[in-house]
Amino acid sequence: MLNIPGLRAPRGYHETTSVTDRHRKWRAKLGRDLLTSIEQRNVAIVKSCLEQQADPGVVDLKSGCGALHLAARIGDCEVMNEILHACIRSKVDLTSEDASQRTPLDEALEVGQRSHLPADVIVPLLAAGKEAREIVSELQGSLEKWRQALRIMLECCSFPVSMAQEDAMQVLMESWSFTGERGGPPSKVQELRIALFTCVVKNNVAGVEALALAKADLNRLDPKSNRTAMELSEALLHHPVTDVLRHHGASSRRNPNFPQWALCLAAASGNVQGTLKWIEHGEAGNFADVSASW
Repeated sequence: MLNIPGLRAPRGYHETTSVTDRHRKWRAKLGRDLLTSIEQRNVAIVKSCLEQQADPGVVDLKSGCGALHLAARIGDCEVMNEILHACIRSKVDLTSEDASQRTPLDEALEVGQRSHLPADVIVPLLAAGKEAREIVSELQGSLEKWRQALRIMLECCSFPVSMAQEDAMQVLMESWSFTGERGGPPSKVQELRIALFTCVVKNNVAGVEALALAKADLNRLDPKSNRTAMELSEALLHHPVTDVLRHHGASSRRNPNFPQWALCLAAASGNVQGTLKWIEHGEAGNFADVSASW
């Protein structure tokens, strides 16, 4: 019989069973307990299982769903962090597919739609791309997945932006490597401009700061209105966003006919406070060229 020093039979197993067999059964039980505790969002039991050397790469035989898939699916950030760090330590592939050919990132991208909770689990998963480069490779394989990851990241960022969120944004920026149908690359600058203007409209202060830290061009003009993100935030009276843009070096220069354009924008968006402000604004005097500026 194989003798492993210091290894005792787990409670419930007979001493007559071989040590290797008992150890195998114990590891299998730990794996099942780990998957169950993840499903139950019980971070204390997850930690306990991992401390007892449960395999973070364990896979449910029926669904082909691994521990990381399950952690991403349930959307609990504490559980996700524990499983993710264990997977990195054990060099588990973070982009492995389940029986439905879905990766943990696929699951994380749908948490908000499925559970109506902030998809915070995407933050540590993307940030892990600094060590686990397979995350970067997965993002590089799909422009749609990259766009979805950026959108969700900006929606779940906190203010001020945390180090983990900044790391996740950095991985996203590094993973950009797309080419168009004719060989020309889609514009990363354009993608970030669209994201920036969307955050300004939504008064998403954290999203704006995250994009500023990711070196987005804060002075890029919107091709339709010929306005900057700063002008847009001022027109909508989104003062916290304006402050963040100014703090990160955005230009305060206004393009011609700004008051008229701001009035039209505020009115069109149903912003009563902004509409009244720009009506009362002394510079708004002559509206003859409103249509041209709009």
